[in-house]
Amino acid sequence: MRLALWFGLLVAALAASPAQSQTGEAAQLESSLDHFCDMVNHGDAPAAVAYFMPDASIVEDLAPYSWQGPTAGMQWLQAMNANAERSGISVINMHFLPATTVQIAGARAYAVIPGDLTYSFKDGTVQHAQGHVTFVLQKVAARWRIETLTWTWERAGQ
Repeated sequence: MRLALWFGLLVAALAASPAQSQTGEAAQLESSLDHFCDMVNHGDAPAAVAYFMPDASIVEDLAPYSWQGPTAGMQWLQAMNANAERSGISVINMHFLPATTVQIAGARAYAVIPGDLTYSFKDGTVQHAQGHVTFVLQKVAARWRIETLTWTWERAGQ
C-alpha cells in the first residue's frame, strides 16, 4: 500500500512539473516580448533587431508587407519610420496586453499577443488600432528570439 501511495505521489509530482516550468517559460517569453516592444517604442533599433533570428520573417500591413532574412528587422523598422514621416506621425506606441496563446515545445514557441497601437500625429490628433501580433520564436542560449512576427488588425469601416 505504501508503494502504491509513493508511486501515486511521484506520478502526480512529475505530471505537475512540466506545467509549472512551462508557466515559468511562458512568463519569461512574454517578458522578453514586452522588452522587445519597449525597444521598438523607444526607437532603440539595435536592441530591437537583436531579438530577431538571422532568418527572420516579418509580415505587416505596410508596403512592401514582408521582410525576410538577416536585415528584415532593420528594414521593417526603417519602413515604419519612413511611413510615419510621410503620414505626419510623431509617435507610434504599441502596448502589449497579456498573451491569449502561448505554446512552448522545447526550444520553440508560438505566441499570440493582443496589441493596442497608438498613433500621435504632429497636428495633435491621436488614433488607435487594436490587433494581434503573432510570434514564432526559438530559444537560443537561454534567450527567446523571433523567427516570425505578424501584425494583424482590422481597419474600422473596411
